[in-house]
Amino acid sequence: QSLQGKVVSGIAKKAKEHGVKVAVVAGQVNISPDTYKKAGIHMACSTTPPGMSLDDAMTHARELFFDAVTRLAQSL
Repeated sequence: QSLQGKVVSGIAKKAKEHGVKVAVVAGQVNISPDTYKKAGIHMACSTTPPGMSLDDAMTHARELFFDAVTRLAQSL
């Protein structure tokens, strides 16, 4: 999914209309905060550490997702 994808862009658009901030948790975040903020995303958090293989990420998806959401919540 990218910023131009239906899900992220649609949610960001609706959230902006209602004054709601959006946070994204994704496998990888390969854009700068300036870029995603311009698209209406308040914060973005990657589940996969740099250099981790896709196989390892899939094997440890539950833990990686939990860790990413924890980091995101702590930054609020």
